[in-house]
Amino acid sequence: MVGAAHEPKETRVRRLRLVVVSPSDVAAERAAVPRVVRALRRLCGERGLLIDEYRWECDTYPAFRAEGFQRGVVDERLGLADADLVIAVFWARLGTPDDNLGGKTGTQYELDGALDRLIAGQKLPHVAVYYNSTPPSIDRRNKAAKLQQQALHDYLEQLEARGEGFVQEYAGSDAFEARLLADLETLLRDAYPLRHSDAVPKEPRADAAAMSDGDPLDPKHIDCYRRAIEHEHAHLTLAGFKTRIRVPIQLEELHVPLHAMVDLRPDGDAAFADSAHAAICLGKATFEVPLSQAFAEAAARNRRGVVILGDPGAGKSTHLARLLLSQLRTGGARLGLAPDLDPVFLRLRELKDLSAGLDAFIESQLQVADRDLPAGFGKALLQRGRLLLLFDGLDEVAD
Repeated sequence: MVGAAHEPKETRVRRLRLVVVSPSDVAAERAAVPRVVRALRRLCGERGLLIDEYRWECDTYPAFRAEGFQRGVVDERLGLADADLVIAVFWARLGTPDDNLGGKTGTQYELDGALDRLIAGQKLPHVAVYYNSTPPSIDRRNKAAKLQQQALHDYLEQLEARGEGFVQEYAGSDAFEARLLADLETLLRDAYPLRHSDAVPKEPRADAAAMSDGDPLDPKHIDCYRRAIEHEHAHLTLAGFKTRIRVPIQLEELHVPLHAMVDLRPDGDAAFADSAHAAICLGKATFEVPLSQAFAEAAARNRRGVVILGDPGAGKSTHLARLLLSQLRTGGARLGLAPDLDPVFLRLRELKDLSAGLDAFIESQLQVADRDLPAGFGKALLQRGRLLLLFDGLDEVAD
């Protein structure tokens, strides 16, 4: 019997227009937006989304318009009226008032226009405002700069009056990139939840002819796992403080300056007691790279893993969590790893019995009860492979 040919299902992509509005003093933050968009590719791909980001420095051109440059060129080129996401960033300036805009600056005009559309009842754009709380270096004799700063503070107060928590603060451009990435991930997951039909088609697995709702590796379960472990590791847990910390500390906002030592020796013992012992053994036959580059260096030398050595409190566990977040949020782009690797954080202090094998321990760590995952998920994910195993606390193993 000859069956009908199976027509491949057409994949519909929804394009989201993201527009960045800001004065000219946050160039580093504006340059970070394309990196954030790239880091969201996997999450967007799973949901059939594509983010197009627009910035005036990249998407406009010099031109004379009777109605003014803003209304005649910027509005048209950036497509603010059709924006799905508007990201506003401020630091020490509000911008230059424009008579063609009723005395508003270009940034004010753009942001107020987006807010007016929401007030009028439109569901879009989603508007997010960020303010760099790092004090700028302003000469007290520079009256123009001081006036700009005061004008900005007055405007931010007006924005805050529209709703508490509307303006998000950050400290420095690196913190902005991490903050924006985390916020957009949360927004996209909430606004565009992953459905089984949204999943990117994959090759049939050897252990199953087709995916089904009962399949532990249904894309919605994998997405649930990723969200759960991201939530578990996104914030720093502080021990030894009697007072409660009101504002959660974003892990990616912390600077953990760890470096990897690349072993260039042709032979020799590869087991070291600690970092000091490793430095002595390696001598001059090594060079240092940021830990984020260690996996690429290991792969170039046909080595599969990286070992972090250090004294208690040196930041080993914190950096393992940062590696987990980086893999989840950038798809391995910053680590030189494959984008389809799912990270697994393994606390070796919970390894009490090896009689059942290491695989059983990994399965138990994957199958945490409060992650709301189906029975057999841990075993199925381990059998599937493509995991980034992050072993924490080797010195805490019971035996």
